[in-house]
Amino acid sequence: MTAPSPWAPRSRVSSVTRSGRAGDTHESRAAVITACDASAAYLAGVRITFTSSRTIVGIDTVVVETNADYVEGDETSSVSSCDLYDVVDGKITVITSYAVELRAASSS
Repeated sequence: MTAPSPWAPRSRVSSVTRSGRAGDTHESRAAVITACDASAAYLAGVRITFTSSRTIVGIDTVVVETNADYVEGDETSSVSSCDLYDVVDGKITVITSYAVELRAASSS
């Protein structure tokens, strides 16, 4: 399965707030881009296998739900995540992210 891109194209991000339900909130376009770049850099060293994904497009909200196995070194974990993108005038204004570890990291 081809992985959906979790990172919004920069041209579509305006003044934006990104809230991770784990407590991390980023309040500006620059802060959101920095956080996404940091996540992408970290994940570049992780093997990710998406086991399911779906996208729901509404009038002013897009929802992306994924389930994936993450392998880093000899540890594997399974995570279910959901990102909600609020859109105004074609620009992303709010990103809300949820993630739940389904199976804790275990050594292979």
